[in-house]
Amino acid sequence: MLLYLIQHGVAKKEEDDPDRDLTDQGAAEVEKMAAYLKAHNPQIHVVWHSGKTRSRHTAEIFADALDIANRLLEHTGLAPNDDV
Repeated sequence: MLLYLIQHGVAKKEEDDPDRDLTDQGAAEVEKMAAYLKAHNPQIHVVWHSGKTRSRHTAEIFADALDIANRLLEHTGLAPNDDV
């Protein structure tokens, strides 16, 4: 089994967006990385993300690129301050 760990893309500043969604640049960079990964034909069956908006948006981009949007799951234990 392979496990891919991906950090979210560049997020907006909290004073600009309290939910801290991705910036346009952050979303574009994530799309580029998702396309790179897809070109290598990975066997990915599920994408987990934390409840943070930036994490969910990053996961959605990857799941869409990999044609597994129906396998996108919020998972506990992935928040920034969660114990490793």
